[in-house]
Amino acid sequence: MVLLSFLAIGQSVIGSTQIAAQERRGPRILLNTLPQVGTEWDGPGRMKWLQTAANIFDLIYKGEGGIEIKSAIATRSPRPPQD
Repeated sequence: MVLLSFLAIGQSVIGSTQIAAQERRGPRILLNTLPQVGTEWDGPGRMKWLQTAANIFDLIYKGEGGIEIKSAIATRSPRPPQD
């Protein structure tokens, strides 16, 4: 009886550990889909990635409300000249 209880507890701990590892991997997998730094990434592609991130966050985190991704022209400082 004690052995069976220990095995059941052990399986529960292992299962919880595996789930926790998968939950930590979720956002990392998303970040791994970003294009290489310095490459071109058009507005629609950025919007699609951001909306996907918002949907994933909605699935894995608790909370109310949603996120709406809109396209807008952002003003930014000039980029340094490319050599």
